[in-house]
Amino acid sequence: MGSFGEEYGKLIRKRRESYGETLEQSALGAFGEANKKTRISELENGKVKRPQPKTLAALNAHFVITEAELDVCRHPAPADAAQQTHLEALNAYVAQLKTRLATQEAELTLAHDETRATLTAQIAELKSRLANPEAALAQAEATIANLRDTLEREGNQLGAALEAKARKALDDKDFIAADEIFAQIEAAEELAVQRAARAAFARGKIAEEQVRWPEALTHFQRAANLHPCALHFNRTGHLLWRLGRYADALTEARRYLAAAIAEEGENSAHHATALNENALMLNALGRNEEAEPLYKQALDIGKATIGEGHPNYAIRLNNLANLYQDMRRLAEAEPLYKQALDIDKATIGEGHPAYAIRLNNLALLYREMGRLAEAEPLFKQALDITKATLGEGHPDYAIRLNNLAGLYRAMRRLAEAEPLYKQALDITKATLGEGHPDYAICLNNLAGLYRAMGRLAEAEPLLTQAIAISTAALGPDHPQTKAFIANLT
Repeated sequence: MGSFGEEYGKLIRKRRESYGETLEQSALGAFGEANKKTRISELENGKVKRPQPKTLAALNAHFVITEAELDVCRHPAPADAAQQTHLEALNAYVAQLKTRLATQEAELTLAHDETRATLTAQIAELKSRLANPEAALAQAEATIANLRDTLEREGNQLGAALEAKARKALDDKDFIAADEIFAQIEAAEELAVQRAARAAFARGKIAEEQVRWPEALTHFQRAANLHPCALHFNRTGHLLWRLGRYADALTEARRYLAAAIAEEGENSAHHATALNENALMLNALGRNEEAEPLYKQALDIGKATIGEGHPNYAIRLNNLANLYQDMRRLAEAEPLYKQALDIDKATIGEGHPAYAIRLNNLALLYREMGRLAEAEPLFKQALDITKATLGEGHPDYAIRLNNLAGLYRAMRRLAEAEPLYKQALDITKATLGEGHPDYAICLNNLAGLYRAMGRLAEAEPLLTQAIAISTAALGPDHPQTKAFIANLT
């Protein structure tokens, strides 16, 4: 055992080496003068038995020497292995804190106003830890213990070599190296999450293809939760719309819009698609005045990005025409329907389900305008295309049947209309369920036919059921609900 000065000199040397400082740098930091390095050199070499109080105070402040460490120097005892390890760990940790403090103080001198407050707070925290390094080290070691537990659970995918490197980084309290390795774990987990999201999305597409929409919605929602992105929000919203959950669909459409802008920017083709979807949901909710500017904006962006000859441009023309028809602006709707029909004919062809939609919608417009003879061949052609492409069990086929039946009713061909309405009702019940707004439409239409045929006793319960479904799905103030109530009275 040596004197206090000798033991203190050993402590100073270890602390200086852990800081990575030269004698000149330590002298400048402690005394403000590099030429006083001799004082430190003499201490480290055991030549000073009783250091001067001013020298002690300056060195203690610079090297953050604790009272406990000074007591060890005053009353040296044979250090056991655990004590020696702790002292070495403390020295190394203090050196790390000093390095981080110096780095952040340098950053502060160059910082902009928006980051100065954060850097100032971080510097204060580092100084607080240096003022009580024992407590700070204890907290760091608790953090490291928690990180070891995490590594135990998640590190098996790293491979033996990288896992060993991670353990050594934690043992050395090398948080920078440890952070790099945990970043690799995070990236691997993120890839696993994205793979799970892609698998869920694929299952949703399968269920949608098989017209199992509730199952498809569940898969799409899981995909969106695992990996929030425009694609997943879009399909989730579309399925909610298919299932008649228009308010929920609008919420999802808004998420889709925000994601589309974030991913591809404003005025992109993706932005236009998202605007169209939002307008579609608003239209379904009867909020037509809100929907119109969104449809027009989508058309303007589409014209500038994909061009006026693209099938997606036809979709937006068709949707705006639908809106005008709902708003009884029939003269404005007709040229849009015709333009959409021409685009689809030139691009996707006359045998495509989308072409059937255009025919159907133009026919509906002609029916409302009283041009019944022009409407019938369009309705029939749309029905044939839908049957050939989607099949007779598809909800869209039910829509075609409903619309042709409505034409026959307008033409007073009531006997021909009844089996079509009934077939549409059965298909809609089997595919969408009895709580869907489209099922309520089928009930209302059949009830209207029965009233026209004088079969009032059969019509009333159907209308009552239609009103109950529409009220539950869309609310009492929705135009569809109000129309059904008016039909009953």
